[in-house]
Amino acid sequence: MTTKRRKPVLILILASLFTAGWLSRVEAQATPPAKLVLLGPQQQLIAGLYEGTGPNASTAVLVFHDTANFISAPPCVQLFQRGFTALCTDAPFPSTGQVVWDQVALNIGYGVSYLRSLPSIQHVVLVGHSGGGAAMAWYQNVAENGLAACQASARLNPCGNNLAGLPPADGVVLLDAIPGLAFTTLSALDASVVETDGLTSQQNPSLYLFNSANGYNTDPNQSSTYSRAIYKELEPYCGAVVQERVVDEGDIITSGGSSSAIDTGLHLVQRLAGADARARIATQMDYPYQWNRNPRAI
Repeated sequence: MTTKRRKPVLILILASLFTAGWLSRVEAQATPPAKLVLLGPQQQLIAGLYEGTGPNASTAVLVFHDTANFISAPPCVQLFQRGFTALCTDAPFPSTGQVVWDQVALNIGYGVSYLRSLPSIQHVVLVGHSGGGAAMAWYQNVAENGLAACQASARLNPCGNNLAGLPPADGVVLLDAIPGLAFTTLSALDASVVETDGLTSQQNPSLYLFNSANGYNTDPNQSSTYSRAIYKELEPYCGAVVQERVVDEGDIITSGGSSSAIDTGLHLVQRLAGADARARIATQMDYPYQWNRNPRAI
């Protein structure tokens, strides 16, 4: 049996849809036990299959996370309760430090191929929550664009040739997804830590962001405002400290304090739609300011 496949569509859901409020608006049904499915050439990946009913049953969702068991998790069960077919996996790796990314892609591919093999399935959608979102986005990128997406010279950890020909899904749903493991890891680094001995005793308090002496506000309803003096403290630890509201370094755009949000938004508009679009929106907002004093800034 052949089915007509649509061009892959990327669906971004930035906040979890699976809340108690949403569930209350849909009549929940009893969830039967999932059918055991063993994926992979060595049947190494454990998964549970919930076979949907009704008009949604021809759309299958693959719910995967590299270090978490999602067989009975809300995204899996609640989508099934709404009639979708759901294939949800157990955790293939015990911890993030043990994850092998090529194997992650292969595991997701096993799930996509399995769902494509079911005669009743017309569309396959990847669903990734938290770190699973990063895995699903990466997989779909490689599946759609081939090895060039993961073997470019700039890649610190290029993928293997065994990822050639991964079957793409028809859509990707990201639920409270992280922006990527590299970003998450780097954003978790603490510049105040002098020695990574696992103790806070080896810490430079002048660089600690949660030190009230540096401008941290303990009131959760208010923003923190850090003194410009911290720039001087950062100089020995950085290649360059740019004292600007917005700094554009190509692939990475950073901004200063909370008051620079408008500048950052307008700069992104200019990057995406051009200077005329930026000027038009700035005029509508009655915001005549533009920060462009540093060649590395806007």
